[in-house]
Amino acid sequence: MNYALASRGVSGVADTGTTVLLYESRQAGEVILGDESDVNERHMGGANYVFCDGHAKWLKGVPPFGP
Repeated sequence: MNYALASRGVSGVADTGTTVLLYESRQAGEVILGDESDVNERHMGGANYVFCDGHAKWLKGVPPFGP
């Protein structure tokens, strides 16, 4: 989960369609960083993301996590 949203939720997010909520992490079973450096781009150089508005998308390159 996007660490920046973990304690406050998505209610204060201005652009829910471009802000990452969930993503595929590199750290399976370990401490999760919860930021852009933790994304595992293992699917043809990209990863799957769920955004704050509920849609999911595969992207090559990491979108910004900031709310």
